[in-house]
Amino acid sequence: MIGILTGLFWPPGNITLVCMTISLLSYYYLQDNINYWAKRGVAYIPLSKCMMLFVDQVLGRKTLMDISKVQYDLLEGHSYGGMYQLTRPAILLRDPAMIKVPSSFSRKYIATYV
Repeated sequence: MIGILTGLFWPPGNITLVCMTISLLSYYYLQDNINYWAKRGVAYIPLSKCMMLFVDQVLGRKTLMDISKVQYDLLEGHSYGGMYQLTRPAILLRDPAMIKVPSSFSRKYIATYV
């Protein structure tokens, strides 16, 4: 018993405990986000594919517009679909009739491919 308590308070024990806690919290957070679109029954681009596209952008292989076009094409046949911006769920609207922009809304984040 004393050995366990000593291990928790000894510096390597602290580092191990902190790493395990961060790993578990990250797992539960990501697990919830990974299933976000599947739980809602929406067609989506898997997180792994979105991450690969992000890596292509970071390495300079593709531009942001190229990646947006690939994501748009992956959801062909659906009027809308889910995707991920890093680990955050986002929605991509393909049907122009679904896009209704209030006048007070900033057009900063709107891109259309029609």
